[in-house]
Amino acid sequence: MNRHPPTVQRLFRGFLMRWFALLLVLGPARVAAKDAWQNATAGELSATRPAIEADAPAEAILWKIDVDESDYPRRRTVTEYMRFKIFDPEKAVKILRLSLPSSSIDGTELRDSEMSARLTLPNGEVREFGSDAILERTVVRNASSDSVLQRVFGSEGLQLKEKFLAVGGILPGSILEFRVRAQEMSPKAATFRPLQFESVPVRRLEYQQSPPSDRNLYRNNLFVFSPRNTAIAQDPHSGAILVTATDLPSIYDEPLSGSPPYFATTVVSCYTWTQPRTVKVEGGSRHFEAGQPWAATASIERWHSEDHIGETQAVRTLAAELTRGAASEWEKARRIHDYVQELHARFLRRRRGYRGVLLGYADIVPMDEVIDFEKAEPPKLQSSDFLWLAIGLYRAAGIEADVLMLPDRRSAPFSEKTVADALLPGRCAALHFSDGWHFSLPNGPQALAFDTLPWEMTGQGGLLALDDVKQHFMPVPLSPPERSRIENMGAFRLDADGSLSGECKLVLRGHDADSIRTVLSGLGNQQQTDNMLRILSRLYSGAGLAVTGLENANDPYQPVEVSYRIRWPGYAALTGDRMIFNPLVFRTRQTSPFASAERHNTVYFPFLRQEGDRLTMALPLGYKLEGGAEPISIPGESLSYRVQFAYDPANRLLRAERDFSSAVIAMPVTGYPKMKHWYDSVANSDQQSLVLIKQADIGAGVPAGSP
Repeated sequence: MNRHPPTVQRLFRGFLMRWFALLLVLGPARVAAKDAWQNATAGELSATRPAIEADAPAEAILWKIDVDESDYPRRRTVTEYMRFKIFDPEKAVKILRLSLPSSSIDGTELRDSEMSARLTLPNGEVREFGSDAILERTVVRNASSDSVLQRVFGSEGLQLKEKFLAVGGILPGSILEFRVRAQEMSPKAATFRPLQFESVPVRRLEYQQSPPSDRNLYRNNLFVFSPRNTAIAQDPHSGAILVTATDLPSIYDEPLSGSPPYFATTVVSCYTWTQPRTVKVEGGSRHFEAGQPWAATASIERWHSEDHIGETQAVRTLAAELTRGAASEWEKARRIHDYVQELHARFLRRRRGYRGVLLGYADIVPMDEVIDFEKAEPPKLQSSDFLWLAIGLYRAAGIEADVLMLPDRRSAPFSEKTVADALLPGRCAALHFSDGWHFSLPNGPQALAFDTLPWEMTGQGGLLALDDVKQHFMPVPLSPPERSRIENMGAFRLDADGSLSGECKLVLRGHDADSIRTVLSGLGNQQQTDNMLRILSRLYSGAGLAVTGLENANDPYQPVEVSYRIRWPGYAALTGDRMIFNPLVFRTRQTSPFASAERHNTVYFPFLRQEGDRLTMALPLGYKLEGGAEPISIPGESLSYRVQFAYDPANRLLRAERDFSSAVIAMPVTGYPKMKHWYDSVANSDQQSLVLIKQADIGAGVPAGSP
């Protein structure tokens, strides 16, 4: 139920997705004002009510998107035209301010755009907004070699900016138009482009994408997620693809809905290099088995990886040294995983001193040079080289190992029926022992234990790069709830003035621990402690905290343990002769994640998890516990919740235990009412207060033990 600390990659993605409905990445900049606007018609100006949704504050009369890929992969150009009918300006504020991201590295623009707007008022008056109306602000500037962005992007000169154009003076009945041209240098091979707006339906949409100049070098997969009144056509001569749609309803950006492909009509375009640089497989044609749509993808990945994996004498010698004396195949594999992971970590530290990308994905580096990469200046490697090294070592140790291609649940849902390389962006090693399949990702941005994968790569299966002509999908299970368990422990004292003090310990396992390690990675001990203090401070509004210990922040095989001291003035409310307080100290800011009574999108949880709280609270002398309602317990197989209180009056000691478990990864809209009721009940129970009443005769009493 707690929010998970975001990684920098997720923060960067969140920066882009905040503008997903108006995200116009890419294309050589031209002056938009040179193109003629389309004059508003009398029918458009006279319309007084929406045509698609009766309560819509605005409608997109026309949305045209032109994606020029002729200069791909050097550059991508996108031109967009949006024409809105505004019915209620106060409720349509999200489309009245066009906001776009831009980025540069060392002064070189990677993504930039130009935009303009025109407003036609109901009386026919026209106002234009050009470059003089565009404002800009820097969102992130990376000027420190020790910053997190520098570690992720490998450059000291990365800047993320926001350009925005706000149109004022809009009256009900107005026609608002936007025109944007944008460019992206060295664009990504895969794009996910939503075709719907939040709160604003679309009457007519036209999406056109032209192919690269060399159509023989790149193969494109284009399809539409969640198609609604949508048609796709391709020009057999030019290769241009046209997607049209009518009467697209508005969408709802609700908590725990996933990325736009989960709930919005979304165009996915993915380019694959049709001529991978290979040594062991050259020329000729391949005939894949019928009904095997992923066979080509798996085969190309296999050919590509086999070109890099080499069982040299140095690899065999190293594998023998690493596995000598190992009691099992699992222990052999773990030793190799840990060795390569540490080697990769040294590579990342070394690479921070170099700017830019040193080699392309297809460049082949011999395994011996990967092992001895520190002898090279600069180290001309990619992170993928370390995955191939690991597979080479596994095989040299007699362990069956191959590349496994994995989906990313943060980007889009995966289905074997939807064939596009973009839906399998992840790579790991799949190992097969006598007891089944195991997984290794030693070349990730952060250290992971052997047989552990990031949560976003689990639960949807994977494609093995195993065969030249067939596809082999295999299940990749979700991590069970108990492996991602948060434990809170505390010994507290509640004083007569209502203040609370205590010693606490937070223990994080599994995906929660991995998330914390991502935030703390690469920092010194004091910086890690300071970051943990900031994270904890968000959980206890008004309390004073001091972190007294932090263990296993860099060890993926152990739980992260944080010890801290708390002093919380005014924790309990004093009213006359009574004191009111919440015994579940760790849940004082806990709320239900589902505030809305209605739901339009399926609920998607990141992973399965558990929470366990154990605490004692010494109550103040002169007060006794007043009877009250017992806390509720809601046991179940998929969702389970239990709270227990126990009071020792002789020592004025209250004990509280809380257990929460969720084995739910997705819940359709039909099940939302029951789920919301369950989470609301848990939230209400977490906030249940107890009452102490002042005794007329304090008496000698028995002093409560110190926390």
